[in-house]
Amino acid sequence: MRRRAARRCATGLLLWLSSVQALGVDRPSVEPLTVDAIAQSAPLTKMIEVLWQEAVLFADIGNDQKQIDWALNVDARIIGPYLRYWRFSGLLDRLLVDTKVKPNEIQRQALERSLANTMSRYVFEVLIDRAIEGRRLDALEILQGDESPNIRLTISGPFGLPIRVVYVTEVMDDQWSVVDMVVAGIEYSQWKGRVYKQHADNGDWNSLLAQLEAKNHEFFVRFCDELDSKLVEPKDIPNRQITARPLPSYLTSACLP
Repeated sequence: MRRRAARRCATGLLLWLSSVQALGVDRPSVEPLTVDAIAQSAPLTKMIEVLWQEAVLFADIGNDQKQIDWALNVDARIIGPYLRYWRFSGLLDRLLVDTKVKPNEIQRQALERSLANTMSRYVFEVLIDRAIEGRRLDALEILQGDESPNIRLTISGPFGLPIRVVYVTEVMDDQWSVVDMVVAGIEYSQWKGRVYKQHADNGDWNSLLAQLEAKNHEFFVRFCDELDSKLVEPKDIPNRQITARPLPSYLTSACLP
């Protein structure tokens, strides 16, 4: 049985901070959640705290060391755990809510992969640009909104001004899943929905996919040369685990034919 709850979680600093450097003005709502709801959200809030610490460590590494080994470790320790809490089918539904034409199942799967790749890129952009340098996690709050619970992350910002990031979620069988994110009161699905609508109303899914993946490819291609050399000559790889694990989708799309 489905129980929907639009909630806001807060690992979003990891993701959106590089693309939206905005001050927190999220929607009013301040009622505490019930004890049961707080208990249900505990794994997600713990994950947020852990990923914050991981992000600080990975961002602090020198840029000359942010190469393929670093990228694969980021994927294993930050991106993988983070994306497991996302339900990209839910995000896609929100992006396509006003469109006249809907994608078929194959097209939906491709769009959902592209969304996952884009969220992964946001993480890397934050870490490579050191966008969290000098910032700290000031508050992680579980609040009850007008219609649903939310988790709000408050991060110290420049000049003492806070940044607030929230994630919209759905709760199904006591499992919390992220389906959208809000920065400075702007929902991702509303911000990007116009791009989707332009293509979707014409059924132009291939063009939409190409546009969505263009920035991902442009960003992740920086890892391709090193990745190619290691895949071609595995005997020369000091750390052989690099070729043992499956490549993330964003590297497969950007680097492999």
